[in-house]
Amino acid sequence: MLALRPTGMHSPPAYADLKDYWVFQDDKIIGRVYELRPLTPPRWFWWMFAHNPRRPLKTSGQAATLEDAKAQLNASWESPAGC
Repeated sequence: MLALRPTGMHSPPAYADLKDYWVFQDDKIIGRVYELRPLTPPRWFWWMFAHNPRRPLKTSGQAATLEDAKAQLNASWESPAGC
């Protein structure tokens, strides 16, 4: 199961309210999910820099909500086809 933890990275004050997470599988960081701006409405970007050696993966994408971004990332990680 994949889990999110805040990155703790510091942003300029104008972007301090944006959410930014590392994606973990067990104790290993496999990617990142973060909120983009100044897009309206705010969109989320996700990407993986680790790969699942059992199958090819879609390694990045965009979504309208955090929940959608998490679902897309998880689906890519878990999908037999990687898409």
